Amino acid sequence: MKHLSPRKWIGLMLALVMLLSGGLASALAEAGSTVKILTAVTGGKDEEEMKLFAEAFSKGTGLDIQMEKPAANYGEVLMNKLNAGEQYDLIYVSLQQLYDMKNDGIIMDLTDYIKSSPILSDPEVIPEKEWEQLTIDGRIWGGFNK
Repeated sequence: MKHLSPRKWIGLMLALVMLLSGGLASALAEAGSTVKILTAVTGGKDEEEMKLFAEAFSKGTGLDIQMEKPAANYGEVLMNKLNAGEQYDLIYVSLQQLYDMKNDGIIMDLTDYIKSSPILSDPEVIPEKEWEQLTIDGRIWGGFNK
């Protein structure tokens, strides 16, 4: 695999997030729905840039993207929201949280989306070892944030 600059990696990972939500995004676009994202990562240097990032994400996907970033205690806020029944299309989690959420049936199996993507399934773009980190019981349960 070629070495990619940090800027290209960020672009690739943003594309990955969009592609992973591609099947969902297509269905939502037809319904004119919103994609809800809970994140621990700021899409910019401050709240204003976060809004601009969400707007650009919306424009790029043709969907209404709502990004929420708690001010503090992300893990606690995430679990409180999920326990209260709030649903998100994309969430930011650690590898341990990924394993726990898979075991609790909170997250969706992404294997078929990834395998059917000519970009995500290409080992020249994303080496198989990368996917192995996110594989549990032979299925892929998450995407990357690099």
